Amino acid sequence: MILIAITLITIGWSLHKKQKTSQGAFGKIAFFYALALLLILFVIPWNVWI
Repeated sequence: MILIAITLITIGWSLHKKQKTSQGAFGKIAFFYALALLLILFVIPWNVWI
């Protein structure tokens, strides 16, 4: 699952470089980084920590 999150970050970074406007670029980064963060938070065993 962590590898999928890293892949999402890489895809987001690659797609942002192809955008013409900074708003589109930062939107792509924010979307893919947020997906990766949610995925990472999902796989943390919270019942062990809390």
